[in-house]
Amino acid sequence: MFEQGTRNPEFGADKFGFRYLKGLNWNLFEPELYECALKNGEAQVTSGGALCAETGVHTGRSPKDKYIVCDDQTEQTIWWGNNGKMTPAQFARLYQDFIAHSAGKTLYAQDLRAGADPEFGMRTRVFTELAWHSLFIRTLLALFRKCRPAGRCGHLLRFVWNRENNSVRRSGTHTDR
Repeated sequence: MFEQGTRNPEFGADKFGFRYLKGLNWNLFEPELYECALKNGEAQVTSGGALCAETGVHTGRSPKDKYIVCDDQTEQTIWWGNNGKMTPAQFARLYQDFIAHSAGKTLYAQDLRAGADPEFGMRTRVFTELAWHSLFIRTLLALFRKCRPAGRCGHLLRFVWNRENNSVRRSGTHTDR
């Protein structure tokens, strides 16, 4: 497998179940992701120099399509009014489908922090199929300032899956709202 970028070798993709990837781009910076998105045909440059990617018919995440695994740890700590519940079995099915879908592909990984407070933020490793998705997530989550990829990053796993698929519908988590 081809790999490039900075990462902690003790916490590689294999720790998350990936076994048959073609390649993995670890923690690429914005200019590198911008170039990858263009090279891969994922986006175009506008006349003003911005990166423009086609998102298809669904131009954003549906507010009713946000799910959190409901278990002993989250059941009493999550405000469920605005969040859908997902069972551990539903998550496991989606996760295994994502792992299977990723076989033979080159992915992008980012080690980031959810939350602005360094003390309470959650370390997150994000795997994406597209370079522009990796670039986008860098705008939503914070970069580590004190804990770079040499630290134990990836306490949580988030993933972006670039396709319409039956596994999302089978899990009961997909909405068109």
